[in-house]
Amino acid sequence: MSKRQKLEKISSANPLKDTEGLSQHEIIALCTIIENRSGPNSSVSLDRIIEDMKALGYNKLAGNVGLEKLLRKDMIEITSEEGWDDWQKVTYNYEAYRVTQVGFEWLLGNENKLNLKLEELTKQSADDLDDDIPF
Repeated sequence: MSKRQKLEKISSANPLKDTEGLSQHEIIALCTIIENRSGPNSSVSLDRIIEDMKALGYNKLAGNVGLEKLLRKDMIEITSEEGWDDWQKVTYNYEAYRVTQVGFEWLLGNENKLNLKLEELTKQSADDLDDDIPF
């Protein structure tokens, strides 16, 4: 299951409409940050969060409001990260978000409501994969 499919499942799950004081777009923003992390202390750029949320049907306003509410609840924090521009051959700083211990405590307390397992391929979807193999 792709990252987008996992986030869509979270987005459409009725039990998460308003859980433990978090609204749907807050939950999606929090899960998007966690889904995109490369490690326990890594952060995720604002652009990546907004793009993933847009792919799920949320607009930029929902993403920014969700992030602001998570910041006010101390569930996430803003970091400044350094990137490299290959075209201009320069470094630049960008804003990124990291989940705090408070955010992880919420997640751990609600993980039973999240789909944490890849779905198995059905025979039909496995057969569809064979169509792309040129031999």
